Amino acid sequence: MKPIIPVMQPKLPKLSKVAKYLELMDNARMYSNRGPLLVELEKRLSVFFNVDAEKLVLCANATLALQGASFLMPSRDFYVPAYTFPATLSSVISAGKNLEICDINPDDWTIASQDQLRSKNHALIEVLPFGAPLNSKKNYEWDHYIVDAAASTGSADLDFTHMKPNWAVIFSLHATKVLGIGEGGVVIFGSKAFADEFRAWINFGFSGSRNSSVVGVNAKMSEISAAYGLATLDQWSQEFSEWNEASESATQIAKQLGIESITSAYTGVSPYWIADFGKEEKANHVENVLAKKGIETRRWWSFGCHKMPAFSELSSNDFPVTDLVANRTLGLPMFRDINLKDFDLIASTLNQALSG
Repeated sequence: MKPIIPVMQPKLPKLSKVAKYLELMDNARMYSNRGPLLVELEKRLSVFFNVDAEKLVLCANATLALQGASFLMPSRDFYVPAYTFPATLSSVISAGKNLEICDINPDDWTIASQDQLRSKNHALIEVLPFGAPLNSKKNYEWDHYIVDAAASTGSADLDFTHMKPNWAVIFSLHATKVLGIGEGGVVIFGSKAFADEFRAWINFGFSGSRNSSVVGVNAKMSEISAAYGLATLDQWSQEFSEWNEASESATQIAKQLGIESITSAYTGVSPYWIADFGKEEKANHVENVLAKKGIETRRWWSFGCHKMPAFSELSSNDFPVTDLVANRTLGLPMFRDINLKDFDLIASTLNQALSG
């Protein structure tokens, strides 16, 4: 049965707003292979992120971006958190690299990069959970460093001034994300050389000729996706306002009912409402009560990648913090045009569940 209130409902620009860019595509008769719309989108996004345009590259999606950055990174071994979307781990494996799963910090849910983990031969993949801000100074001791910032496009604290040459920060432009275009990935590199290598990798390894300089794939962004990206940027002020309004309503409900939410503390906007109910039993109860009212919830990252069959053999370690966080949290409905009536029903049902 279709839920009364879905947990997520993507909203892209209407066709009428995209049409002028599609007409430019038709006139140019370029539909892929780094066409003029993609070039323009990269320029505009470099302004949006306040970075050098030569260090920003667009590709088909963020998963391929993670794979390419992992493949091109000099390191053979990668530390990744147990609490993340499975694409983080799959991309490293697809790149032919080794990974070691680590637990997370209890305060901000990022990878627990303890002193004993640090190695000149290893790379660190940090995941910014659910739209968290970027702190480029936090792991500055790592020479090989990838940030999976999939949902952090709307963060107000994105500082790229302290990036090292072999660093990459990756954002998702999936329809469910802030600044979503349907499918797409943005990578900001610490050096032009790393960016150029990645541009070759996403185009069969071609770099100025028809001879492959590296073993590459086809991960280019199409002109159609770029058209949606340009139309999305045109409406950025409206989109930010809608996300912000929804986030403020969710935060107000959480405060009224005494519900902790890591996403409420983030600056800027996040496409998620992650509620922390403190105990597994309470989270399960709330999940069931909301479901009976037709309010959809989601364990966005399930119960940790270490419990997924695809990765269960990669580590025999325990991950107590990941288990604790995954068991007691729920993703509640959050999307741009969620309305006050929806929030009223969510609030009253949450109150009923918590009272019971």
